[in-house]
Amino acid sequence: MKLSPIIWGLIAVLFLVVGLYLIALFTKGKNKEQLDELETRKKVLFDLSIGSKVERIKKMTLAGQSQAAFQALEKRWIAISTNDYATLERQLFEAESLNSKFKFGKVKVLLAAATSKISQMETEAASVNEGLKDLSESEDRNSIDIQAALDKFEESKATLTKKSELFGPAAEPLTKQVEALDELFNRFKALNTSGDPIEAAVVLEKAEKDTWELVTLMSEIKPLFKTLSEDFPEQIDDLEQGYKKLVTEKYNFPNIDIRTELTKVKSKLEATTAELEKCETKVIEESCEGITNHIDRLYQIMEKEIEAKAFVAKNLVPMQELIEHSFQNNHQLVIEVDHVGQSYSLNNDEMGRAHGLQAHLEEIRKDYDRIITNANSENVVYSQIQEAIEVNNRMLDVIQDQQVSLNQALITLRDGEKLAQVKIEEFEFRLRNTKRRVDKQRLPGIPDGYIELFHVVTDRIEELSQELEELIIDMDEINELVQRCEADLKILDEKTDELVDSAALTEQMLQYANRYRLTHTEISEASEKSLYLFNREFRYKEALDEIGVALESVEPGAFKRIESFYYNEKK
Repeated sequence: MKLSPIIWGLIAVLFLVVGLYLIALFTKGKNKEQLDELETRKKVLFDLSIGSKVERIKKMTLAGQSQAAFQALEKRWIAISTNDYATLERQLFEAESLNSKFKFGKVKVLLAAATSKISQMETEAASVNEGLKDLSESEDRNSIDIQAALDKFEESKATLTKKSELFGPAAEPLTKQVEALDELFNRFKALNTSGDPIEAAVVLEKAEKDTWELVTLMSEIKPLFKTLSEDFPEQIDDLEQGYKKLVTEKYNFPNIDIRTELTKVKSKLEATTAELEKCETKVIEESCEGITNHIDRLYQIMEKEIEAKAFVAKNLVPMQELIEHSFQNNHQLVIEVDHVGQSYSLNNDEMGRAHGLQAHLEEIRKDYDRIITNANSENVVYSQIQEAIEVNNRMLDVIQDQQVSLNQALITLRDGEKLAQVKIEEFEFRLRNTKRRVDKQRLPGIPDGYIELFHVVTDRIEELSQELEELIIDMDEINELVQRCEADLKILDEKTDELVDSAALTEQMLQYANRYRLTHTEISEASEKSLYLFNREFRYKEALDEIGVALESVEPGAFKRIESFYYNEKK
């Protein structure tokens, strides 16, 4: 059955009404949630107990900057808790009433206004709360800081009152600083009691700064005055007593008057002590450092002479013994030089050097006699004697080194002769081996150049042998001949290798080339020329080159192969 259009229209209207009603209920619920949230924020805002803080601080006795700051904060809080609060309450009430009547347009406007208002109130309340907190803490902080500063001030004041002698001339100016601080603290107390903690804090800051400066100054002056009044006088007295004792024991101090220096130290000490009244610790510290350096220098001068005397007493006898020992060594050295000179040419003035060392020793002995004389005189300066002993001991060390070097040079002459004798035997042996090696090849002849070189080497070895048979031999000449013989034998060995190897390789190349003589004219001609050079002119290297080049043109690589085989077999 079909429904009429009227019925369908009624059904559509019904659905529309129900839908609108549901939307209205949903919007009403959302608005209620926003209203509840704003109520919660309002409650939290007034749970900050700002009002009670205002009442507590109001009971304090405030004045000046503190009073002005508090009044401004109180005025802002009154505005928040009365006017702003009333406006917020009206907005929330109207919104709730309109929401229940489904007047959502007006509700939206009121909720936006209420949200803006409470945000403004929260920001303002937080600022007021922070200001009240700072004001309260400033009061509390002043109480704590004043106590700490007062405690340290009273401690310093008591120390200066009961033990002013520990500060010497600085006691009076320090006392004046204490009196000034007393006035400053009294002013602070007055401001703090009258209820102006902010202005009091400014005064307290200066009082604290001045207090710590006073404490620092007292801590610096106390040890400085102790140094000036106790340490330095004790050291000066010690120096004076020590100097008197050293003078009694016949000590002398060159280039300085100890008494005058001590007088200068005392004057500087008096002037520095008087400077304490100005309380300029940096200046006093610098002056004390100068006095310390002056005193240390005087101690060093005295200690130097005391240590020098002990050094002289310990080293005089050993120095004499060392001189005598060096004389004995030099005497033996002169005898040895003379003895060696009877068999060897002395080319480096060995005898002159030995006599020169003798002359130096004579000078050292004279200086030693002067040292003994000075050590026994009334005007003895031990540091000067110590220096003279050290200089002469160093010279003796140098002389002994030169004696050892010269003696070693004499020993080297004998060792060089023995070595040359051994070398002659070695050279002759090598020469004989070389001759046997050449003879073993049964060559048709020996080149003139090789024979000449062989004779040169033989003559050189003979010359060396004759030089060694001289009554007085010159080792410089002999050593030079040994080196020449070494060089000549090296050249002879190289020429012998070339002679033997060229001859042997030529024979092998000619034997190998025979296979090509009938078929290759160039091989036949090269063989003939090579044989001529080999058998008639004894030019073995040229003979090898001649047949080698021809063979290589017929059979590339043959020359290298035969040569490699030869040298491998030779090994």
